[in-house]
Amino acid sequence: MSDVKTTVNNLLSSSQGSEDELHYSDLTLAALVEHYDWQYCDTQHPQNGVERLFVGTSADGMMVPNDARYLGANYSADPDSRRYIALYYGRDLLKDWDGREGTPAEIAAQVNKRADQYVQMKWTTVKAA
Repeated sequence: MSDVKTTVNNLLSSSQGSEDELHYSDLTLAALVEHYDWQYCDTQHPQNGVERLFVGTSADGMMVPNDARYLGANYSADPDSRRYIALYYGRDLLKDWDGREGTPAEIAAQVNKRADQYVQMKWTTVKAA
C-alpha cells in the first residue's frame, strides 16, 4: 500500500505543485487507486491507466489460474484530451464515461461500481454452469 501512496504523491508533486492543477483524468485514476484498491499499470507512468485483479470471473483452468482476471481503466481511446475513461476486460470495452460529467471521485466510483457489477455477473454465470 505504501507504493501506491508514494506513486500518488509523486504524481501530485510532479505537477505544478497542487492537486487542483492536475488534470481530472489523473485525479480520477488516483481516486481509483486510493479508494478502490486499483493499481497503476505502470508506476513510472501512472497516466497510462489502472487495473484491478478480480477472482471468480471465469472457469478455473491452466490458462486462468484461480479463475482470476484483470479489468483495466484508462484513456487509451482518447489519449489527446483524456476526456473519456474506459473500462476494459482484456480488449473488450465494457463502458466509458465522460470525465467532465462528475467529479473525479464520482467518476471513479462509477467505474468501480461497473467493474464490480461486471464481475458479479460473470461470477453468477460461472457458478450456474
